[in-house]
Parts: sequence; structure tokens; C-alpha cells
Amino acid sequence: MDDYSSAAFHWTERLEWKTWCKAFFSEFPKCDILLNNNSEVFNSYILEGREMPVLSMLEYIFYKMMNRIVSKQREAIEKWKGQRICPKIKKKLDKNTEFAANCHVTEAGQQIFRVQSGNNSYTVDLCLHTCDCRRWQLSGVPCGHCIACCREERIDPETLVHDCYTVQTYLKAYGYTLVPLADPKEWEKQNGYKVYPPVFTKQLGRPKKNRKKTPEEKIKNGVRVLNKKGVTMHCSICGRADHNRKGHYRWQEALIEEGVEVVDENYDDPTFLQNFTEFVVLI
Repeated sequence: MDDYSSAAFHWTERLEWKTWCKAFFSEFPKCDILLNNNSEVFNSYILEGREMPVLSMLEYIFYKMMNRIVSKQREAIEKWKGQRICPKIKKKLDKNTEFAANCHVTEAGQQIFRVQSGNNSYTVDLCLHTCDCRRWQLSGVPCGHCIACCREERIDPETLVHDCYTVQTYLKAYGYTLVPLADPKEWEKQNGYKVYPPVFTKQLGRPKKNRKKTPEEKIKNGVRVLNKKGVTMHCSICGRADHNRKGHYRWQEALIEEGVEVVDENYDDPTFLQNFTEFVVLI
């Protein structure tokens, strides 16, 4: 990383290893990626209610979540009946099963195996649910090395998937029932401060809804666009960095006034033709 980008190296050097390096990730959450997709998805899910007043926004989010819980329960009960693990985890397990075809297994006893994959070898322990590649420990889904060992022991790899990915756990996560709210007229009055709406100030143009994106996120016509802040401009005539094309001749006049000899790189030396003619005659 230091050879590729010293700035990125020094930036990550100040952070803790477990926050960005997969080799130091915790094995407890059963997640081998480091993203904020959950917050991004939820933010887009409640996009319509973000502009509402506080009470209306909370009520909108409440009924939105109530409908989501009911739809997820119905989907799991009707479509996933008879399955042990969720469909997305099933696809991931099938992909690891294809990778297991290139692994060669050697048994060491007590469900411990040595797996040769390409030029690398790994130790797999089916009792402790561990593999040297750490994909199994981090994700909770058996890796290709583990599945290759399961074939030797005639074990179904689905039985080694972590319980958090089972349909039963999924139903428990969406097993709560949100009781609809009572009519606002029946709400109990509290002796608190009266909250007034913020002062409305009309601004020019259409109000912005999207958040401000960093230069790395701006994409125009499928191409990532970066701003020119902090970029040194160069002259398209001479290539120097202290002026641009419009100020090229003013820059030359300033150097001449200072007594500096200016050499135009585009100037053609007439002696070149003479030398070239003599070279042709010799040939």
C-alpha cells in the first residue's frame, strides 16, 4: 500500500487494524464485509417521510415498518417453506460448492483435514468450525475448503451454516407485532413544553433532497468526475505549470523584460533541412 499510495498508507496507519483489515476482523458478528448498507437502505426506505413534521414522520416510519414486518413474515412462510437456510445464503453456499471442486483433501483424523487449493494449503477443523482462510469464521457460511471436507465425511454443508442464516431465525427477527397507534384525539396529554414548527424561510430554486456527494462519488454519463480543486493547471502551448494558454504570451513578455532568454520549443531550426539534405546525399 505504501508503494501504491503513501497518503493512503499513512491515513490507515492511524486507524485500528480491526476497523479496516479483514485479517483482524472480529468473528462474532458473522459478517466479512465493512459497509454501511443497512443505514443507506433504511434511509432510502423512509425517503418520503423525511420532509414531514416530527410526529408525522415518526408515524410514517411506524406504519412503514409494520407493513414490512407482515410482508417479510408472509414471504418466509409461503415461499421458503421446507428450507433450512435463506435463499441468498443458499446461492452463496452453491457458489462455494463449485469452488470446492478444485480442492484436494487429506484426512488427519478427528475431523481435521489438510486441504490443498492451488499453491496454498489450509487446515480445516469441522468440530471447531474453523478454516485457515477465515472465510468460514467471518461469514458463518462454509467456505470451499470446508465443503470439500464435508464430501469426504458425507456431511451436508447446510447443517454447518450458522444459525443466524436459518429461516427459523429469520422468522424470529420479524416475529414482532406492531400494534397500530391510537387516534391522536385519544393520546394522553403531557405537561411538557409546547413544540412549535421551525420558522420557514423560502429559498430560491427547488429545494435539494439528495445529500452532497464527495468527488469520488460523482458520476456523469457513466464516468467518474472529479473537481479541479487543488490541481495545478499547465499551459497547453509550452507545458509549464505557472501559467495557462491565455497568459502564455504575457508570460513571455515578462521574461523578456527581466532579460531571460525565451526559447520557443515549437520553433523549427532551418539548419535541420540542410543537415537532412547532406544526409540523403551521403546515402
